[in-house]
Amino acid sequence: DYLPRLLPAGVYAPITVRQLLNFTHGLPGVPVPQKDPDWFFENRFRRFSPRELLSLALPQGPRFAPGAQQEYGNIGYLVAGLLIEQVTGRPYGDAVRERILRPLHLRDTFVPGNDVTLPGRHARGYEEVEPDGAGCPGGAIAYGTRCLVDVTEASQSVPWAAGEMISTAEDLDRFLVALFQGRLLPRKQQEELFTVPDLPAAGGGRASYSAGLRRYDLNGVIFWGKSGDRHGYNNGMGATRDLRRRLIYSVNTLHMGGDQPDIAVRIIMAALQGPSQP
Repeated sequence: DYLPRLLPAGVYAPITVRQLLNFTHGLPGVPVPQKDPDWFFENRFRRFSPRELLSLALPQGPRFAPGAQQEYGNIGYLVAGLLIEQVTGRPYGDAVRERILRPLHLRDTFVPGNDVTLPGRHARGYEEVEPDGAGCPGGAIAYGTRCLVDVTEASQSVPWAAGEMISTAEDLDRFLVALFQGRLLPRKQQEELFTVPDLPAAGGGRASYSAGLRRYDLNGVIFWGKSGDRHGYNNGMGATRDLRRRLIYSVNTLHMGGDQPDIAVRIIMAALQGPSQP
């Protein structure tokens, strides 16, 4: 109804807004190997448009009928970003700033758009590359036996509305508390955050995502949160629904999509499973 010519006619069944947000839409992923270092370095500053990304994905056809199962991926939130722009007539970042960032006073959170830089003080991100016969290749620095490339600056147009935003641990904590306390959403929409569809998950098991959050069961303690990574960075936030336990973290990684550094994993798990404190 909102984006009537987006999906190829006769190929896709109607998809609801809720299905976009809780990963039950069945849309195929964007076939861009963004976590492959070679592809990343070649396309690091390339600007993709959302519709260009969708034009690469949609000809693959649906993964499953809408509402039949759950499969995590960015494409539903790319369409959601377009939906916001269609309804408001403005860039989706304007809606984020006006409806979320300003009311919650998130002064260090940004929707970057075409800007590839990180504002203010920040940790720098690195990607490890293989040395060549003469040592570290051009553009890389030697750090012990490793060769590292500074990847702090890069286009975030591939994740776009699904993951391009820049924030700080302090702002994420402020946002998480306001969100869980019901200061951002009406009651009915608030419940969508904590409602996981009773469906199978693609690849096995059961669905674990609500409309925006993921449910984690850690030794009987239920946490709700979200994590994400880009080259050089892995970040996340999570809390029990009563906020008595919550954790915001940001760690540097050397391989996008790789495992968290072991020490970081142990710190994060210890924080979540430790004694409950206000």
